[in-house]
Amino acid sequence: MHSYVVEIPIQEQVNLRQEHVQVERYKLTDGEVVNPDLTEKIIGMTDTGDEVVVGKTARVVEEVSLRKQGAEASTKEAKATAASTVHVPMPHDDTHE
Repeated sequence: MHSYVVEIPIQEQVNLRQEHVQVERYKLTDGEVVNPDLTEKIIGMTDTGDEVVVGKTARVVEEVSLRKQGAEASTKEAKATAASTVHVPMPHDDTHE
């Protein structure tokens, strides 16, 4: 059995929001300001933007099972084997005859 990973491409439409800060300066037309605010101030603004975050979750969609069955059997085999036999003749002793 061989198990491997297959990539499946997917697509989804997402909406991303971007916010940009713009600074504009312009001259007053009449040149006269009633009650001018001459105090020191710091006003902060930040550019923001959404980013795509992809999340993946593994899920089991099927199960694989392997099984092995075995059986034993008894057989009788008949074969011939070969063997070497050596015969050495013994000299006769004539004294005992």
